[in-house]
Amino acid sequence: MSKVTTLLICLFLIFSGHVFAETPTNPSEKVEVILNHEPITEPKPVLIEDKTFVPMHSFFTTLGFEVNWDPKERTARVIDRHTRTFGLSFLVDASPIPVFYIPDKKADPLISIAILDDTPIMINDEVYIPLRSFSEIFAGELQWNEDDRTVSVLITTSDFSKIWKQLESHGTTEGNNSTSTHITQSAIPGMLPLDIKNNLETSFHFTFTQAKLLNGGEKYPSEFLMSGSVLLNDSEITLKCDLYGNLPDKVRLIALSVAGDSKEEVTRTALAYFASVATTPYDGSDTQVAKEWIENNTNNKREIRHTTISNVSFEISGGPNLRVLLIGVPLK
Repeated sequence: MSKVTTLLICLFLIFSGHVFAETPTNPSEKVEVILNHEPITEPKPVLIEDKTFVPMHSFFTTLGFEVNWDPKERTARVIDRHTRTFGLSFLVDASPIPVFYIPDKKADPLISIAILDDTPIMINDEVYIPLRSFSEIFAGELQWNEDDRTVSVLITTSDFSKIWKQLESHGTTEGNNSTSTHITQSAIPGMLPLDIKNNLETSFHFTFTQAKLLNGGEKYPSEFLMSGSVLLNDSEITLKCDLYGNLPDKVRLIALSVAGDSKEEVTRTALAYFASVATTPYDGSDTQVAKEWIENNTNNKREIRHTTISNVSFEISGGPNLRVLLIGVPLK
């Protein structure tokens, strides 16, 4: 696999009780931002460590989107105010930060189109986002004028469906602070979804929903989703698992998450939880290699780690209060 992050269909907003990145002690450096010929003035953009941050609401509303902010789950959901369909969803706690594309207003699966290195911050109860990172998602053009400290941004399209089709057709998009690559397809050979479900129900007392048919379009015409979760009351850690595929016979993608307030408990729980699922047998699997890889990489909080074991992709990401493990078959 390449160094860029595997683009996988991820299906959850998994975060609760997280903490924002710390507000810089001196976010006083001022900068002017002009987005599509309109200045962003209230609240004012700021320059922090040579990076421009803009108020989230101002950025997206200027592009014609509605922003729904959930302070409890620390997630933002951006929806086209006219069609009520296409949009983005992202959290503000993890580093790197996954940004999800919402293909349908009723869709449960969210498609990861970017991983951002710069963390959104809170200033005076307002979420500020890194300007360059989010502009690049829209293929925006940025120009910096040092004399008057002005950033001019031109974004010619705000149609997420077109952006997604471009990403899908080109296979990869790379910018200074965002990366994405291929989605998964096919199924994990020899891995049975019910084995995972039964294991989690027995070992972690998961509760699963019934599998439901998704509108996967031409690529996944008979895609099903089965979701499960559990709250570990002794540690207030939330575990989630989402299984995609032609259920109940085949699984194409497994998305696991561990979230909570205690960094130590998140790490400890993720080690056991991820290893339990990653060692599920499949054709050509090597459970010892998978277990050792989980042990060696789950502690890494700031980098996306991935490997391939017998043509199956494993990827770990997240921040101090969150771990995410994606298991699937990469597009060749």
